[in-house]
Amino acid sequence: MGDHVFQLLLLSKANDLELALGHMLDAEERQQQLKIQFPAAYDANFHAAGIATHIQGIYTQIESLLKQAIEATDGRLPKSETWHQDLIRVAGMAIPGERGALLDADGVKSMKAVLGFRHKVRSNYAGELDPERVFEHIPNTVSAVQAAAGGIRELFEPPETPPPERDV
Repeated sequence: MGDHVFQLLLLSKANDLELALGHMLDAEERQQQLKIQFPAAYDANFHAAGIATHIQGIYTQIESLLKQAIEATDGRLPKSETWHQDLIRVAGMAIPGERGALLDADGVKSMKAVLGFRHKVRSNYAGELDPERVFEHIPNTVSAVQAAAGGIRELFEPPETPPPERDV
């Protein structure tokens, strides 16, 4: 695949990631409205399960996007039992002469928090999630998406060229 096509693909995936975040935030808003308007119909556990599912999916999209970008620029990621943490670490590093960091310090912190949350959700075999703990991860997810999408755009979007000057 040509570099240009691959860059467009990653930029498209960054847009998809932001759309997924928008869907999660819309679902959150609808649940908050339900809680206010029809408190008897609101179920905090149902709300939390839906948000947790969104967060898991969004985190997986971020990992896929970062992995593809890193493999395209750096070669390949080291394979290990800690590859999730390694991916975040490598995405937060600038590679001199190759690329800047894909995640800033806040993005790295948010990604680590969401990774930890995802692990807890996936290991939650009893199906009992503390709704307040789930809702605490919404801002981390927003920050992680913003950092990843911003890093991809910074790396792959062509710089805007000013329009040509006209002779008057």
